[in-house]
Formats: sequence, structure tokens, C-alpha cells
Amino acid sequence: MAFSPTHPPTAYSTQNTLTVAEFQRELKKASDYSLPSIHSKRYRQVKVLLLYWDTDHHGLNVWKETERLAATFSHGYRYDCTIDKIPSQGSITPQLWLNRRLLHWAENTDQQDLLIFYYAGHGRHNKFPPESHWTMVSDAWQVPSPDGRTRSTEAAIDFTAVKKATLDQENADVLYLLASCYSAAAALSTGKELIAATSIEDVTPAPGYSSFTSSLVQALNDADRHQHYLTASQLWSLLLNDKHQGNLECTPFHSEAMVGAQPDTSILLAPKDPATFSPDPLNATSEDKGAQA
Repeated sequence: MAFSPTHPPTAYSTQNTLTVAEFQRELKKASDYSLPSIHSKRYRQVKVLLLYWDTDHHGLNVWKETERLAATFSHGYRYDCTIDKIPSQGSITPQLWLNRRLLHWAENTDQQDLLIFYYAGHGRHNKFPPESHWTMVSDAWQVPSPDGRTRSTEAAIDFTAVKKATLDQENADVLYLLASCYSAAAALSTGKELIAATSIEDVTPAPGYSSFTSSLVQALNDADRHQHYLTASQLWSLLLNDKHQGNLECTPFHSEAMVGAQPDTSILLAPKDPATFSPDPLNATSEDKGAQA
């Protein structure tokens, strides 16, 4: 019999067979992660920070999609939303600016709160040992050179370093939403939940119908319109379905939140104090409705 990484010799060993009780425990763990109880994941407050570079007008023009997502979170879900432009130039570096901004934004939050961080723009995966880093990169702009010509320049932020020093340390639940190239690389050093537009090796399309943010907005609006709540895990599944149907150009990536060595329950995305909602975004029944957030 031929063996492979997905079917190693130990896979056929009777010593690895689960008992019925062990299988039931593992099944319950998987169910609890992807579909937590609405009563166990109520948040006191939900804060959303949406960022793009102040050079956006030079290139990607992600600001329209960013504002659409902000409107969904603000009006549909009634979350506290803030849009900021990352300064590419100034008295402090963009990295120091972001570090201070995140620490200030996360003030006065604890285990009862949810922080949603969204970034749209360029990204780069820097594979420098001993660990890889994911970097935010601005649109390029022209500056004069000493020889009288112009040259192209850009600003950058080592987001892996920033997040490890700021949001990854917070007691609040954190969900990263990254609409950028190679953005799955940001998950290599996080204990928080993350949905990235692409894998470590892929680039994202320009803003438009088949973009990551467009699919995010569509999935969240559909859930709100039908009075359903979503976990982040379910949201990622809906994005995967968009990819399979040809509505999303890149395959999104999902990283679980971790508590020690064990996965934490997936983050719940539900309107604040909705009148009615269903816990199943695909197969809601009348019996599901009426629970309070």
C-alpha cells in the first residue's frame, strides 16, 4: 500500500482509532467553535477600525470599498466605526503612528469587548529569518532626486511587529480583516482570529465586484437583512463559497484564535441588540428566531 503525507502509515493503525466517546467529544469541540451559543458571546461593545493609506488616490482607490464596509458595520450592525488614513509622511514614522493609534483605540476594552481591525491596501511578505513578516505598503509617489530627476518612493509598516506589540496583547477578542496581497502571512504570529483576502503566495485584484471587501460586504449585509448572526468561521465559509461560484477572484484564508495550544470559540458577528435573528445563516427556521443578543 502506498503512503502519503495525508495517509501516513500510522493512519491505518488501530491504535489511532477513536472511541465513540472520543469522537463525540471532538465533534462537540468542532461544533462549539464554529457555532457558539449567542448567549455566551455577547459583547459589551464592538469597535471597528478601518485603515488605508493617505496615498490611496495615487493608485488602488480602496476608499470606496472601505466606506461601504464601514457603513455596513455602522448602520447594519450598529458597531462603533472609525476610518483613518495612515500617514505616509510626517513627524513620526508610519509604523510608530500605527502602534500609537492601535494602543489608543484599544483603551478601555476587556474580555467583554470585540475589536475588528480592517486594512485595505498593498501588502508584502518578507521572508527574512528567523521569522517571516507581513508588511503594509503605501502607494508609491514621486519625489525629486539630487540630479534633478524624480524617483518613486513608498512608505511601509512591519505589521507583524506592530500587531504582536499591540492588539495581540489585548484581553478583548480581536478579528483581523486584511484586504491585501499575501495577507495570510500576517497569521504566522497571532493568537487572534484572522480572515485574509489571500494566501501567503497570492495577490489580490483591484477593488471591484470580485474583490475580498465586496464579498465581505455582501455576506454581512445578507446576514443582517435576513436577521441571522454569523461567526467569523461561517463568514469565511461564505467567502469560500463565493470563490467556488466565481464571484471572488482569490481564495480567502482563515486563522483560528488560540488560547494556549487550543483553538478558542470563533468570534460572533451580530447586530447590537437586534430584535430577532437566527443562529444559522443558511438554514434558518422560525424556531431559531427571537433570541436576544
